[in-house]
Amino acid sequence: MKKQQYIVFGLNRFGTSVARTLAAAGIEVVAVDHDADRVAQIADEVSYAVQVDVADEDAMSGLGMEHMDGAVIAVSSNMEASIVIAMKCKEYNIPQIIATGKNEIHGKVLKKLGVTRVVFPEVEMGARVGKYLTARDFSDWINLSNDYSMVEMATPSAWVGKTLRELDLRNKYGMNVAGIRVNNHMNLQFSPDEKLQKDMQMYVIGKDKDLQHFNG
Repeated sequence: MKKQQYIVFGLNRFGTSVARTLAAAGIEVVAVDHDADRVAQIADEVSYAVQVDVADEDAMSGLGMEHMDGAVIAVSSNMEASIVIAMKCKEYNIPQIIATGKNEIHGKVLKKLGVTRVVFPEVEMGARVGKYLTARDFSDWINLSNDYSMVEMATPSAWVGKTLRELDLRNKYGMNVAGIRVNNHMNLQFSPDEKLQKDMQMYVIGKDKDLQHFNG
């Protein structure tokens, strides 16, 4: 089976983190940046690391973009460069393109060019931290979309000894249990008739407004 191949443009903290995570998952990663030091720092951790000026047509054409399953464009500080890269990715028909946006207008331009998803790392992390700080019953809060999130929470004492069927969380709170973790074991097929224990960590998905109401 052919390994997935991704190309990551921009080796700032975000781009480097994505490249390392993909490589650790067994994906072939081509890491690209104009800064030789950044390229050297990650060279031993990815399949191929190269210093390239995105304005150099010949250099860009030699990156094997036509073989890529996905691209990550982490150069939001340089809007012109990110737009050029996005256009190149579409030219080579890369099916999945994720790009960081500098602001809302930049994000709209990237979406118009066909970028699959535009992320705003600082904004999204700030929102996540803010929700975490105000979520007294939740130990983590992960945004899944504009309206839905997944939270991690310890099993409330009032729920211990009861089953998910008895608690009826979907109808009472608009929440769905995605998984249960005990120590380091994750169970994604937890029986609705199994009783909850106090040492269980619950991963719950719901609309933000429902989660906030429950947490309030």
